[in-house]
Amino acid sequence: MSANTSWATDSTVNLNFSPIEEIGDRATSAKGPNGEAAVEVVGSEKSSSTLLIACDAPEFSTHQYVIRGRVKYEGVVGDGYLELLNDFGDKKVYFTRTLGQFGGLKKLQGTSDWREFELPFHANPGMKPVKLSLNLVLKGEGKVIVSQPRFSNLAESAAGWWTNQQGGIVGGVVGSLLGILGGLIGWSAALGKSRKLTMGLCHAGIAIGCVCLATGAIAAVLQQPFHVYYPLLLAGIISVSVIGANLRTVSQRFQADEFRRMQAIDAV
Repeated sequence: MSANTSWATDSTVNLNFSPIEEIGDRATSAKGPNGEAAVEVVGSEKSSSTLLIACDAPEFSTHQYVIRGRVKYEGVVGDGYLELLNDFGDKKVYFTRTLGQFGGLKKLQGTSDWREFELPFHANPGMKPVKLSLNLVLKGEGKVIVSQPRFSNLAESAAGWWTNQQGGIVGGVVGSLLGILGGLIGWSAALGKSRKLTMGLCHAGIAIGCVCLATGAIAAVLQQPFHVYYPLLLAGIISVSVIGANLRTVSQRFQADEFRRMQAIDAV
């Protein structure tokens, strides 16, 4: 436990694990990939929640912060996750969980070598938690090692092509454009009168998806924050998979319409 902890918000602060005897009998001390402090937890057949860190009355000025670290796991059954509980007293308790499919918020499932995890939180300006807790939740058997987490100001630590808020805007704009494009493709295909326009829209959608995938992959390789590459990869996967899967169907529909028109002309 750490009480009345004063943290500078312009730098990264290492967080100390609770004593092993307080964490539980299924936890043991371990070492991280660079020799830093770590805790190993072994799951059981039943669902379990293990308290790794509890910080009482942390003192910092930022209302946007993130806890990052590295995690390694083996044979994790079900969707395990790391959970940051943000206790604001009479303003309730809020959480962030690693239950995503990609990046630092990816769930703990199966086996993985050391990888980064991140637990960001955005409070309203002026809100300060009275307690922060880091939990490891396992739905069944498995072994998880969590290396020493680090606290930092999200605004300072999230340097990238754009901020987290801007990432939401980017995802919304790209998603809206793809939605409009999909609507135009559906409308044009339903009319069945402009094969060139419809196929052009399909190819444009696939091209946009490929650009998003390539850009997202580059962002991930360059270790851009999760909020940078995730919207790009998601938009790219949806665009390429959905439009690509229907491209042949749309083409066959126009071929069938053209064949029917030719039959009608021959019958005259």
